[in-house]
Amino acid sequence: TFAGDASERFALEILEKSSSQVRFEFYGITGKTYRIECSDRLEGDTWTAVPFTVDAPGVGQRSFQSDSVGLRPAFVVPESEARAFYRLTVL
Repeated sequence: TFAGDASERFALEILEKSSSQVRFEFYGITGKTYRIECSDRLEGDTWTAVPFTVDAPGVGQRSFQSDSVGLRPAFVVPESEARAFYRLTVL
């Protein structure tokens, strides 16, 4: 996000969840590399990078380097039906 813009925030928003995919949205910045991580609990060191795609469902990758500034849709195929927490990190 842009440090000088108070309206922007670093967040991974869940837009839709089904048994076949979770659809997210995040604000990407040109040149920044992002990773989506998953855990079955919020506390602890149990976060694992998960494959995801950007812009359209498809074959996943473990990181994404943004080539533009703006909202980016991201798609994850859940590993199971169990509850999961997701977070976005910048590498």
